[in-house]
Amino acid sequence: MELPINSCAANARFLKAAVMAGFYPSVLRIQNPPPTYVKVEGGTVEAEASPAAIKFFDRTRGRAFMHPTSVNFSVGKFESSWLVYTQVR
Repeated sequence: MELPINSCAANARFLKAAVMAGFYPSVLRIQNPPPTYVKVEGGTVEAEASPAAIKFFDRTRGRAFMHPTSVNFSVGKFESSWLVYTQVR
């Protein structure tokens, strides 16, 4: 029986852990705001939060802010509680 080159390639948790370890300490903790809901014809759905309501925290610098030119600037919700970065301004 032949094993694949990378037996963990399909494991998303392993991949996320490897990326976080590789970028450490350039890691932000994300604090999404509490969910709000809007009425729709069939009931309610979760509304996307305002990007300004999302808070980012760096372990050593404290609160961090997303630069307006970042591709993530207008994101209303992050599925993960962690984000890696490569530049600080």
